[in-house]
Amino acid sequence: MADTALSSWALLIWQALQAEGLNARQIFEQAGIDPTLLSDGGARFESESMRNLWRAVAEHSNNPCIGIEVGKRWSPVSFHALGYAWLASQSLQDAMQRFCRYAKVVNTQLVTYLSRSGLDYSFSFQSQQNWTRDLPQVLDAAFIALITMCRLLLGPQFSPVEIRLTVAASASTPILEAALGAPVVCGCEINEMIIARADVERSLPGASAELLRVNEHLLQDYLKRIEASSIAQQVERTVLELLPSGEASEHTIAASLNMSGRSMQRRLSEEGTSFSHIVQATRETMSGQYIRENKLSLSEIAYLLGFSEQANFSRAFKRWYDCTPSQYRKSVKKIPA
Repeated sequence: MADTALSSWALLIWQALQAEGLNARQIFEQAGIDPTLLSDGGARFESESMRNLWRAVAEHSNNPCIGIEVGKRWSPVSFHALGYAWLASQSLQDAMQRFCRYAKVVNTQLVTYLSRSGLDYSFSFQSQQNWTRDLPQVLDAAFIALITMCRLLLGPQFSPVEIRLTVAASASTPILEAALGAPVVCGCEINEMIIARADVERSLPGASAELLRVNEHLLQDYLKRIEASSIAQQVERTVLELLPSGEASEHTIAASLNMSGRSMQRRLSEEGTSFSHIVQATRETMSGQYIRENKLSLSEIAYLLGFSEQANFSRAFKRWYDCTPSQYRKSVKKIPA
């Protein structure tokens, strides 16, 4: 099964396109998405189709701020139980940690992190295929939705310390900066929002343990259904478990899932991926996370990711992030205190 995303984003795009006076149906059909499914709040679209939709939007819209217009239409119902659990959270930290746990409900390619550095926190995200690099509209929409989510908890006066984007500055950057109430720095290593520790850890008066319990249960069930249908995600979890032991071979992973190596590769191919891609993507994603958390030495990270020597890890990391692990760690530490 291919990676999928909630249909909610597609609905927000549809609404923004109609507001622009564009032929939304034509744009959706160009991307291979059936717009009649938008009325089904539980529908999911393939992540690749969503990527094609954003490309079609960029092609047809002359508005450089179309991503911002999409993000403005976000509301808690857009993320279903995850949105309601967000509203009932005890603090922004609690809300963001929960979002990290259930990010795949929104998009199975989405990876999010919350990490602390000095007096600030970093909330960062990326897609496993890193397809936001050529689609700045996606990041505009995501950060506008994120600031809306934060202000629902902390109040309309909330502004982050800084926004960091991997894309180059564009015509929408000043508009995004004004909407977020914080400087936007482009051309960074990761996409992240830097937030003051006091804002992240502040207790919220609207917290509801009962509402959290109900929606957490719904999220757990929903996530199980998503993950059970994807052999790729089962392989990814097993790879992460076995990397430190050096036993994350194709044969060992397949055996742990009670199938032959050939069967595993065939099913992975049907989902548009491969064993070698999953191993590399897992190492790449987790290496960045471990370094941002700043709790482990580079040699410990190399071990956890299954590298026999730190030098091999450093070479691989430079291929992934265009800098050495030490340089990346220093850049993370530059978050304003």
